[in-house]
Amino acid sequence: RGTSVDRYLTDTLADARDPAALREAFGILTPLPTTGGQLGIWNINERTDALYSESGWRVPSVALDAQAGLRLVRTHSTVSGFQSVPSSGAIEPIEIDATTTDWLPSASVRWRSSGPLQLRAAASRTITRPDFNLLSPSITLTPNSVNPQLNQGTAGNPNLRPLRSTGVDLAAEGYFGAGHSASATIFWKQVDGFVA
Repeated sequence: RGTSVDRYLTDTLADARDPAALREAFGILTPLPTTGGQLGIWNINERTDALYSESGWRVPSVALDAQAGLRLVRTHSTVSGFQSVPSSGAIEPIEIDATTTDWLPSASVRWRSSGPLQLRAAASRTITRPDFNLLSPSITLTPNSVNPQLNQGTAGNPNLRPLRSTGVDLAAEGYFGAGHSASATIFWKQVDGFVA
């Protein structure tokens, strides 16, 4: 019993718990599949190892502090399965075994005045790997029985590259007592690898 739908009756749900009986009740005679099709079976593995080093320093005489870091990321990924070839409609096996190594530096510096002002600067490189659903080599088609013009399909691409970015930002911040502050930030970012 919920708050949004109240005071309704329903018949027994026994058939809904028995797919074979439910299919029989609707006159569906096509046997249930016992195995998946080639395009529905694949295996994606990914192992990522990372090493991170960071260093920080402070120069009290000029109210300056900074830190720099470097992350080394090694990713080994494999994809195996089957993929349809759009030009011929054939189904071919696919095997991808790839290893990538990324060096991801980052650095930031902050200067604090004797008053309420502080200035910040930061730069970094980042990497974002695609989700497994974007890497699947199969195509999923969803028919719309009411309006076939609204049929839909989705497909992954096992050759997708990671999304990589390099960014720099500069900020000026002022703190004027409890609950009062002002800041201005400008940034530049270059991104490569958007999926469209």
